[in-house]
Amino acid sequence: MKTTAEMIGLRFVGEGINPKNLTVKELAKLSSSLEDTILSIVQEEHPDVNKDEVYISLVDVVDASAGYKYVPSLAEVMIGAYLTMTTLINNRNFDKLSPQSIASLQPIVDFTNQRQCKAQLRLGNNLLATVEPSNRIKDSELEEVGSRYIYGKTTIYATVQRVGGIKKPKAMLTIPQSETALYIETTQEEAKKLAGRLYSTVALAGTAMYESDGFRMVNFKIDEILDYEEVSIKEAFNEVSEVIGKYWDNIEDIDEFLYHEKSVDE
Repeated sequence: MKTTAEMIGLRFVGEGINPKNLTVKELAKLSSSLEDTILSIVQEEHPDVNKDEVYISLVDVVDASAGYKYVPSLAEVMIGAYLTMTTLINNRNFDKLSPQSIASLQPIVDFTNQRQCKAQLRLGNNLLATVEPSNRIKDSELEEVGSRYIYGKTTIYATVQRVGGIKKPKAMLTIPQSETALYIETTQEEAKKLAGRLYSTVALAGTAMYESDGFRMVNFKIDEILDYEEVSIKEAFNEVSEVIGKYWDNIEDIDEFLYHEKSVDE
């Protein structure tokens, strides 16, 4: 049983704001916004954590204003991520948030502007940060975040380690020579195809997002799952031989031929 001190709170304060004035759809969107923002930070700070185990559960509704209390599934990592999130929001250090974190937070920011209310982010009885209508995430702040990344079309070869999620399916990939796993969003159709290749190497064409400092890949958007099947080196050479072998049939000494061609080029 989680203690009150471990409960994450989201409260909207303003004229006419109370639980009866929020639709179930609005509450679901705002709760998902909070959960997704925390999840995105957890994935950055703890890439080995299974994302399907990271969620918040609504356990209490406060009628004075619209207040909601949530219990984190993995308090040891989620509270740390939540503290990172609230500290950055409180200090308006949006340049320290990833584009995914900002996109996840946006519905809460939009709601405060639409309803002209404040969103209080709490932990237990403590107020950690407040989002107000005047606290829009400015274009200049988004540009500063965007300048930290480079985008480019490429094809990657990665091993599928995990595929999951119903409404927002994601895949966990590992890339050779990369120290951390890559968590990417997929469509349901893509998730089905990748699930059929679990623990196998796949070829994916799409857009990669790299950190401008260090050129580390941090995200990837799939355009196409290519027709690729991993084979042994021997099988690969046999396939190449079947395609180009006929061009060498009339050459008696291949080594001598290649040596001669190299000498001519030089």
